[in-house]
Parts: sequence; C-alpha cells; structure tokens
Amino acid sequence: MQFGGKCFGKMREVVVHRPGYEFKIITDPQKWGFAGKPHLETSQKEHDLRTDILKGEGVNVHYIGTEEATSANLFMTNDLGVCTSKGIILANFKSRHRRGEELYLQLFAMEKDIPVVGQIKNEAFEAGDLVTLSEKLILCGLGRTTMEGIKQLTHYLDVAVMPVDISKEYKHLNKVFAMVDRQLAVIYKKAFNASFFDFLRRKNIELVPIYEEEQALMAANVLTLEAGKVVMVDAAPRARRELEKRGVDVITTDMRELSKGDCGPRSLVLTLYRS
Repeated sequence: MQFGGKCFGKMREVVVHRPGYEFKIITDPQKWGFAGKPHLETSQKEHDLRTDILKGEGVNVHYIGTEEATSANLFMTNDLGVCTSKGIILANFKSRHRRGEELYLQLFAMEKDIPVVGQIKNEAFEAGDLVTLSEKLILCGLGRTTMEGIKQLTHYLDVAVMPVDISKEYKHLNKVFAMVDRQLAVIYKKAFNASFFDFLRRKNIELVPIYEEEQALMAANVLTLEAGKVVMVDAAPRARRELEKRGVDVITTDMRELSKGDCGPRSLVLTLYRS
C-alpha cells in the first residue's frame, strides 16, 4: 500500500471508523464531548453518505475498529495520528477517555505493512491540531497538543512545524482553520490572535471567513480532496458561496447528527496517501 505522497495531491487512501455499538452505550454525552446523545442509525447513515462521496471520488476507504469498540470518539479518526512518507506517527491523547484509540491505527498499520515510526510519549499530541500549509511547513495548534508534544513530533518529520495559539474552547486547529488550495483557506476568526493573521498575510494566503451561525455546525472543518475541491457541511451556504466564487468545487454533506460530537467532514478521515 502506498502512503504519504503530496500535501496538496489528490486523496487516494484513507482510514475511517463507522459508528457502531459504542454510540448505544453512551450514558453521559458530555463525558465524550457530545452536545447530546447521538442517534446511531442516523449517524451511520450520515457516515455512509460521506464515505460514498469519497469512494465516488476514487478514494480507497479503509475501516478500522470493530462493532465492539467502546470509545465513542473513535469515529473521529483524523485525531489518531499522521501518515508521512516514512510511515505513521501515533497520537497521545490528552483526554483519558480517548487514550488507547491510537492502537486501532497501530494494528491497521501492522496489517498493511505501513511502518509506525513513532508515538508521542508523556505529552499530548492529537493530529486534529495539524494543518499542512505547504510542502515545507505544517501548522500545529496548541489546542489539545502541548509544546513538548510538538517538539517530539518534529523529531519524526522532515518539515518545519509552527505552533499556533488557538482559543482552548475549540480543541483542535482543524476545527477552525483549513487550507482548501495552496493560497486559499477558510478560517473562524474568533479562535485566533492578531499574530496569526499577520503570518497568513505575509504568506499571501487569502482567507474566507466562517460566520458564527455556520461554525456551530463545524463549517470550518473542511475536508480537502485535492487542491480546489472540498467536502464541507451542507449547513454553511454563505461559506460555500464564497468558496465557489473563488473557483472551489464544493461537495456538501449532512452531518447534523454526527456534529453533536463537535466534528465535521475532516475530523472523520485520516489521510494515508495523496497522489
């Protein structure tokens, strides 16, 4: 199996987890970061529709976990780790309720002969904090990830990693910022301080703002299929229009049930390979 590839290349191989038994046994939604108890069948339907979009775009979709999985957050596979040209770097979750989820990814990697090049130890690193800015630079939010976690991460990477301050209430960088093309991004501005905007301005990156009413359903958590082509929630018509004005091909998906888990299309996909 191929892994790694080009940062803005066409998505080819991904890992997902279809929600199952673990949703049925949720007794305290807030413990798992849910706004309310998710309805299993509706969640599965939303998940299936989104993976059908990926398959229709020629993406090979791999499933991890089992029907007996007990972590209600496992369906957010983007957080489990990052796949590079060398192999997979495993997360180390800040939340004790999520610790151990990365083992599903580790088992998958072993089955597919993908090297596991390392795991962050004794410090938090959650891959939902990563956004690739270019072939030479990755942004890492200081959401759940710590500075010491970033230092360990850089040991396994051949590119620079820049820490980004975000308001802690947003948990992960990819919930509030996403690159949709090489010089175009969506952003929920309330999550950032002025220095980040200064940095983006120096990089000549055009920003499409996400408004509060649309961010409530994770409008900024955009999944980029390839440069200029994205999947986003269907509850963000203003953002969609702004992206389409700039020539972006936007595919929308219903995630009203799954978004109870504070996630969007990107959160649900771990990318293994881009061509």
